Amino acid sequence: MKELIELLRRSLSNANAWSGTSPGAEPMDARDIHRATAALLFEVSRADFHIHDDELSAIRDRLATGFDLDPDELDQLVELARQESDDLLSLHPFVRVINARATPEDKRRIMLDLWHVAYADGHLNPRQEATVRQIADLLYVPHAVYLRTKIEVEPTGGARRS
Repeated sequence: MKELIELLRRSLSNANAWSGTSPGAEPMDARDIHRATAALLFEVSRADFHIHDDELSAIRDRLATGFDLDPDELDQLVELARQESDDLLSLHPFVRVINARATPEDKRRIMLDLWHVAYADGHLNPRQEATVRQIADLLYVPHAVYLRTKIEVEPTGGARRS
């Protein structure tokens, strides 16, 4: 027990443990957030074990709109994110980047982007919905925002079903 308390003390005194950066790491820039967001979009797309053309198109559209990228930058970002998503073992490195820099409004926009990708092929796969839920939890997005963004993007146009 004494060792556990000492370990906790050292963790709390180490600012790097909370900031998500390692000593000597370069500060994050906008490209880090772009890459992290793109990788999360790919994770939603491949949650049903297949990246549909409609989903890839939605990823490109959401990234181009959200980050005001020129076509070359967009191509590079999509390719890099796809490679990183292929090699991904955990969502945490990408989530850490977003949590360190994103405002609540940024996270709301990311949630909208995730839902657009999930619904891009015309229906919501349960695995994609679960992936969006997992990402929302990791980003500390309130459940109300999770639901509002889902309703906003639903193909029914956000209309309530009876």
